[in-house]
Amino acid sequence: MSDSTMENLNVKIDAEDKRLFSEFTHEMGTTPSNAVRMFVRAFNEYRGFPFDTSRPYRLSAEALRSYEEADAAITNGTAKRYETFGDILSEIDDEIAAER
Repeated sequence: MSDSTMENLNVKIDAEDKRLFSEFTHEMGTTPSNAVRMFVRAFNEYRGFPFDTSRPYRLSAEALRSYEEADAAITNGTAKRYETFGDILSEIDDEIAAER
């Protein structure tokens, strides 16, 4: 951080966006103010958005369902475990071959 003085940045956002932003930043162990400072610093360093703005970052309904199923399986101890990454790839290959 530079030795310059700090200044306020005031923005208007949707109430639900603000609530979620606050919730998510706290879950990540930071504050909304710190997250905004990190974004501004990255924006200035990149001289633009520090991420691709050409596509939405939401999960599709199918991906969200899959994520929730996997999370539930991990939570209740029924998630399948693999010995190696090769075992995962072999199972994927078998599933693809079965679909043909």
